Amino acid sequence: MNDFPGTEELEGLDACWRAANYLTVGQIYLQSNPVLATPLKLADIKPRLLGHWGTSPGLNLIYTHLNRLIRHYDLNMLFVTGPGHGGPAMVAQAYLDGTYTELNPAIERNAQKAVPDRAWRRHA
Repeated sequence: MNDFPGTEELEGLDACWRAANYLTVGQIYLQSNPVLATPLKLADIKPRLLGHWGTSPGLNLIYTHLNRLIRHYDLNMLFVTGPGHGGPAMVAQAYLDGTYTELNPAIERNAQKAVPDRAWRRHA
């Protein structure tokens, strides 16, 4: 039995990983214009950055692939990370899988709010 994902599943995993990275970058750097509906301006960038991009792609990669394993093998497991610099990655993943909206019904999942609202709070 071959447990390796096929091409279509790998493309889906890659798309999920890239979407999570996009949402993560938006949370860290942007205070407005999440889908870049207009050309990026200095006013769109947060004056103070919270979170750290360096750790985020790795966390998103692990989370994405663990989700595949959980579904594939019907596992009951948790992915435990620290509360620090990788927080935006975990928020992005929870937003994509619907958990964030489930726990915060006021946070809608749509293109106009592509990054969870809490990401837009201005940090002075």
